[in-house]
Amino acid sequence: ARGGQGADLMHSQNDLLFAGEYPEPRFGQGAFLVCLHALYEARFGEPLSRVQTFGKPTAVQYRFVERCLGSPRRYMVGDNPAADIRGARRAGAGWTSVLVRTGVFRGGDNDPQDPADQVVAGVEEAVSWILDKEGQT
Repeated sequence: ARGGQGADLMHSQNDLLFAGEYPEPRFGQGAFLVCLHALYEARFGEPLSRVQTFGKPTAVQYRFVERCLGSPRRYMVGDNPAADIRGARRAGAGWTSVLVRTGVFRGGDNDPQDPADQVVAGVEEAVSWILDKEGQT
């Protein structure tokens, strides 16, 4: 078997799980990437070496938003602690994470591995919380 990765792999998103209309979270594109890595290494005896991911929790989206908004304060509202909240926390100063219980996360007080700055029931409550925090109510 001839190895040697011929081209860079561009991957759009790392979410292992995602939530949609189905009542339970399902495997996302991140699960596909895990499988692809395993299959490539099993076939060629070497890991995929040139993989570029564009998607949460990587920094590229957060830096883009920072450039577009120009505001010192930004909010990430999301339902996936491993993608949305982790990304906001990694993005650093100026980012506040708000976790909603309407998708992947349906747990209790907060996610133990990727805790958010605030946890709310849904997007409407998240917007109200942000407006209160910004003195816009």
